[in-house]
Amino acid sequence: MRLVVAAAILATGWGWASPALAQAPATIPDRPQTGAAYDPYGRWEVRAPEDKPAETTRLLRVEDGTPFYEKGDYDSPAVESRLLPIIKGSNLPAQAGPKSPYLPGTDLRFAYHYLIDFWRSWPQAKVRGAPGESRTAAGAVAPRLARTSVFADPGLPKAAVDTLFAQADALYQAVLKMPALQRAQGMTLRGSVWMTRRKDIAGVEVYSFRLVIGAPALRIGAPGATLGSDGRWRTPDQGHNAGIAITSNIPLRGGPAWGRYHGTQVAFLPDFAALVVAGDRPTHVSEFRGGGGKQVENPRFFDPARPKTDIQILTVEPGASNPVDARYAHQGSLAPDSIHGRLIAAAFLPDWRALVDGVNSPGAPRAR
Repeated sequence: MRLVVAAAILATGWGWASPALAQAPATIPDRPQTGAAYDPYGRWEVRAPEDKPAETTRLLRVEDGTPFYEKGDYDSPAVESRLLPIIKGSNLPAQAGPKSPYLPGTDLRFAYHYLIDFWRSWPQAKVRGAPGESRTAAGAVAPRLARTSVFADPGLPKAAVDTLFAQADALYQAVLKMPALQRAQGMTLRGSVWMTRRKDIAGVEVYSFRLVIGAPALRIGAPGATLGSDGRWRTPDQGHNAGIAITSNIPLRGGPAWGRYHGTQVAFLPDFAALVVAGDRPTHVSEFRGGGGKQVENPRFFDPARPKTDIQILTVEPGASNPVDARYAHQGSLAPDSIHGRLIAAAFLPDWRALVDGVNSPGAPRAR
């Protein structure tokens, strides 16, 4: 069982834990080579997949943009969904679990691939179920962030608050462009934003936001459930909710990204998360000036010449509502039409590099 290096960006009420920083041997260079992965055991390794083809269940038909496959041999949420080809004699989809593809240039499999690839291939797929069920009903979606959802440190300048709000709203709307989230079957969607000041170890100050897109599950029939004039349901929140946390300008603690998936860096926070670094400064450097030692947070990561609101690092982290869904996602047995499955896809499908470049452009709001 290989050791996973975890990174923590900010403590939240979602209960996402942050494992301790792993120690790296002295042979680790200052910066990973292109396409290489940081390995806590000190190996720079490129390993090609050696998977043999496996027989899978057949696609029977497509209904309203939604695939329908033969039933698999064993039960799991992914098998029950009938949305994926299942490996014969198992309860896992093709390209899931041990069949997951490697991050290019690494020996690390990216366990979320089967979920993201499904929504890339079938963007108009629908959640199956009987009409009127909570899982198939459309939930309310806030089309934009509300000013009432903003929580800012009292010391932040108004210009900075306005700029951070515009950035967060642009990213929020980009996530909602995914059809599976626009339809919001079985869930509601709304965002909240926390804004604060951050510093790197060298003391360079920047302004930061944490946008949390909550996705509470619908519970039609529960006390307080209402059907709006727009045909969408609103139900009271109950317990822990799934969601996506999008965070700007928090130094990436733990270890550098392991590799890239479709051009997006992948980090562990402590789960898989998308990562964009908008600059030429490495997130981590060797502990000793001459190289070697453990990889530590870059003490001079933030560029003091840039506006404080510029996004210099962005992390996008999908969170499950319960540990069972999180475990299913890693095992490869989560259904792609589950709330967590859709949020994982929404965390990796957008072109985050283009979005960050857009909000950092000269024509976008910026504050020093």
